[in-house]
Amino acid sequence: MSRVQTRSGFSSVEIDAMLAAAPTRCWRAFIAVCSGCHLSTREALWLAWRDIDFDHAAIMVVSTTIAADDGAYEVPRPYWPWSRQRVVSLPACASEALRAFRGGPATGPLVFVPDWRLDAVWLQLDTPSRIRPEQLVPGLREGFRMVQRLAQLELARKLDVPLAVINWPLRPLSALTRPWSPRPSSASASATRDPCASFAGTADVELDTRRCACGQHPLTLSDQEDSKSRRGAP
Repeated sequence: MSRVQTRSGFSSVEIDAMLAAAPTRCWRAFIAVCSGCHLSTREALWLAWRDIDFDHAAIMVVSTTIAADDGAYEVPRPYWPWSRQRVVSLPACASEALRAFRGGPATGPLVFVPDWRLDAVWLQLDTPSRIRPEQLVPGLREGFRMVQRLAQLELARKLDVPLAVINWPLRPLSALTRPWSPRPSSASASATRDPCASFAGTADVELDTRRCACGQHPLTLSDQEDSKSRRGAP
C-alpha cells in the first residue's frame, strides 16, 4: 500500500485545492475553519457567530448556551469537557472565508447550521450531545466526498495532467483536522503559522504514474513542475 493511501490527513496542496473547488461559500468556510483552526466536525457545526473574534483573529470553542439579546430564543449546545474548551487562532484564509460567508443571507446564531435545521431537531435540543452531524446537515459526508472529487479535477487542471494521474484517495471529514506533512521543510514551518497558505511548489501531492507512460516512479507536484520547466513550459 502506498504512502498516499495510508495517510489520514490532507496535504496543504489538497486543502488549497478543496478551497479553490468548493462549490459554495459555506463549504469553503467550513473547510477553512476545520483545517485551519483544527476544529472537529461537531465543534464546527455548533460554532456560533458570537464565538468568532474577527478583530483579534480568534475563535472560542465553548459549550455555552446561545441566547438572543432580546430573549427570543435559546440554543443549548453539547457539553465539551474543559480539556476541549479552548481559544484558537483564526488564520487569515479562514477569516476571509468566514467574512465572505457572513456577507450572504442570514442563517441564524450558528455559523454552519441554518435556523430551519435547528427547528427540525428542536425536540432533541434538550440533549444536544445526542444530535448527530447528519441530523444537523443531511448529506454532509456525501457532500464532502463530492468536494474532494471537484478538488481532484482542480488539481489536475492546475498541473495540466489527466485526471486519472492524480492519486487522491477519498477521506472522511475527520481528516480535515489532521493536515499531512510529508517531511520537514521551510514550507512546513510556514504551514504552522498559516495552515490555509498555498504550497503549490513544495507539497507532496503524488501522481499515479502507473496509469500512464510518463515514468517509473510516482512524481510529486514539485517534480512535475521541474519537468515542465526543463521542457521550457511557462
